[in-house]
Amino acid sequence: MVTLKDVTAEEVLFFLNVTDRNSRYGATSTRFGKTQNHILGIYAGHREGPSSLEVAREIALTLAKQGLDENDTNYSKNIDERLKEVMYRDTLSTDEIKAVATKVFESLSNKQRIDYLKFDEAQSSKILEDIRDDKVIQSILSDQIAKIGTFLSA
Repeated sequence: MVTLKDVTAEEVLFFLNVTDRNSRYGATSTRFGKTQNHILGIYAGHREGPSSLEVAREIALTLAKQGLDENDTNYSKNIDERLKEVMYRDTLSTDEIKAVATKVFESLSNKQRIDYLKFDEAQSSKILEDIRDDKVIQSILSDQIAKIGTFLSA
């Protein structure tokens, strides 16, 4: 999860384009190979949403609680054990994580009474398709540079 604060529309598009194209991150690329980013949605609001740490914790807990009976007397102990299993897994199901991450982010945002405009994964993918062309990105950046020039000369 990445939070952008006080950005222009062009900066958001630039960030999305770069994130979509990135596949290597530091030591990860030398030890594990390429990484694939998944843009699950774009949320825009007037307040900052839940932190990455809050979302990651809730994702792990949600995965650990799956299939457990809340009425079981060992429920807390079982969650602790399942949480260890989740945290030490080599891989997790991408589809499962995508669904849980979106649900968790929206649930935490609602608890924090954060209103947002949402572009879901399909809408985000459409935006990414539209900006994959380098000429489109060049045009967006040129517009941004022109705006910066106008701002600086004022």
